[in-house]
Formats: sequence, C-alpha cells, structure tokens
Amino acid sequence: MSFYDLSPMAYGSTAVAGTFLAFSVIVSKAAALRASEAAVMFVYMIPPAIVGLIWLLLTWDFRITGDYWFPFAVSFVANVAANLLYLKGLKITQASLAGATVGLAPVFAALVAWVFLHEVLSFKQWIGIILSFVGLVIMYIPERSEKVSHKDIYAFFLHAGNRLMVLAAFCWAVASPFDKAAAVASSPQMHCFLIYLSMLPPSLFIVWRQGCLSELRFSYRDMLIVSGAGGLRGIGYGFQLVALLLTPVGVFETLKRITQQIVVLTGGRVFFGEKITGWKIAGSLVFLLSIPLVISS
Repeated sequence: MSFYDLSPMAYGSTAVAGTFLAFSVIVSKAAALRASEAAVMFVYMIPPAIVGLIWLLLTWDFRITGDYWFPFAVSFVANVAANLLYLKGLKITQASLAGATVGLAPVFAALVAWVFLHEVLSFKQWIGIILSFVGLVIMYIPERSEKVSHKDIYAFFLHAGNRLMVLAAFCWAVASPFDKAAAVASSPQMHCFLIYLSMLPPSLFIVWRQGCLSELRFSYRDMLIVSGAGGLRGIGYGFQLVALLLTPVGVFETLKRITQQIVVLTGGRVFFGEKITGWKIAGSLVFLLSIPLVISS
C-alpha cells in the first residue's frame, strides 16, 4: 500500500496522532521538572487510562481473545521502562531534540528484527539506519559562531539525557509490534485502557520504595501540567492504535514523524525558547528522509 492508496481516515488519524504525541513531548518536558520520574509517571498515566475507559464505554467493545495476554505483558514491561527513561531524560534534554531522538523507535525495530528474528535488511534499509543516526548527530551540534569543533560533532553521544532517550526509543520499539498484536487480539480501546491502567501500580510502588509519596501532593498548577501531558499522550496513543489498523507501519511512521518533528521544533522554540538552529533543520531533514528507507522492504 502506497501513500496514494490511504483513506482520509488513515491520513487523519495519523496526523492527529503525530500532533498530539508531539504536544505531549512539549508538555511532558515541563511535567518532568515537577517531581521524580516515578511520581510524574503515576499522575501522567491516569488521564490516558481515563481516555481509554471513555473510548471503551462509548464503543462498548470489551472483546479480548486468548492471544491478547502475551503481547500485553511484553508491551507492559517495555512501556514501563520506556516511560521512566523518557521522563528522566526529559529533565536535561531539549524538547525539540527529545522528540527527534524517540523517533529512533522504527530504526531500533528494524535492528531488533535483524538480530533476534533473523530478518534480512536490504541495502536501502541499512542506508536509512545510518542516515537516521547521522541526522540526529547533526541536530545535536550546538550553534556556534566559529567553525564546528571535534567535540561538537560528538555532542549526540556525550549528552546524558540523550542516552536515556535512546534507551527509551529502544523500549518503545520493542513495545510497538506487541501493541499492534494486542490491539488486534482485543480492541484498540480495550488495550489503550488496560495498558495505561497497568502502569499505575508499578509507578506508585517505585514512589513508595523511594520514600517520595509526599511528591504526589502536586500543586493545582503542577497537577494540570502533569495530567495534561498524560492526556495528550493518551489521545495521541489512541489515534495511533486506530492509524496502525488502517495504515502500514512504514507509511504511518513516516507521516507521523514528519508531523511530530515540525510540532516539537516549533513548540520547543515557543514554550522553552529553544533555538531552531541550522543544524537542527538540516539534521531533521536527513532524519526524516531516512525513515522511508528504514521501513521499506
């Protein structure tokens, strides 16, 4: 299926998913600074669970088959790890760069399939994988008036927050195919509700183990920011599940990344004063052009 064969519903759900997920990155950046990642994650997961529940009640599709529980379990473990890493990394990473780094998920998905499933990657896919990392390396080069130094080129590898984001992208890459399998074995709305509901107990347990239960007493303003980030994520995730049922993964990832990167670059500038440098624009173009190559067969 090509871009021209997609239905308006497929285009619309993909664009909405990318937009809401991008705004979630921006608001999540503000949320991550409010408390520990586990405390933020606990509140962060409540609105998406509510979104899933409302969606479930509106459609009244409670279907779950026996094939649901294994992909659900894998998705649960991968999503808990990804969200903790993501929120911790956001504390020290620009929103415009974090949004691009988590876009490595389809790249890692291809590499995971190559290593563990022994899938053969084409020459074109390897070029796309290499260009994905090259694009991110370019984006992380800081703006300078003088000639780019050797250290600047390695900024992508030296940034502590970026390393956490890369690990989060890897975990989400592992979760993605299992999310799709779980949505097929039940219903998108049922999986959306269950996966976010399931992440509440482990995040609360971590907060308790860290002796940080007092951090859950957010101010009204902070509660709005954290829950707003979670709500945006829940809506975006719901549209993503719908889009994945209507659109091939490769086409979906390409369209979503284009939308997401435009929004995070603009949002990072507007809300956090992050400069849109020539390096960010050049790196974004290389990164976005690499995605179709990675997901091609």
